Amino acid sequence: TPGERSIIFDLNGHQVGRLPSGPIKEEGVVPKLFRRYPNLYGDLSDYTAYNAISRDTEYGPKFLEEFQDRLFFGTDMCFADMPVPLTDLLINWRDTNKISQTVFNKIARENAIKLLGLD
Repeated sequence: TPGERSIIFDLNGHQVGRLPSGPIKEEGVVPKLFRRYPNLYGDLSDYTAYNAISRDTEYGPKFLEEFQDRLFFGTDMCFADMPVPLTDLLINWRDTNKISQTVFNKIARENAIKLLGLD
């Protein structure tokens, strides 16, 4: 929602209601909350999350690296053929060494396995 985006991305008024684009000039609230509250977790299933990490190819991988133990892959899939751009992004960043195999594995599955006690 526009309100969520203004909180997450620290948007100025003319951007509210649209997904921001381009490099991140100043961190929003989410990374600050993650640093302040070590028991805070986040999922990347919503397109808003995808936009936040993909729009800045320098900042996005750093965010994933810093919070790798508390992020979860998700899809919010509504139908079987729905495209999931987050999948391609994470695989690409892994394959081009923007994120490590360890970071990829944690976000893709290991964090969920640990949280749900499935190991």
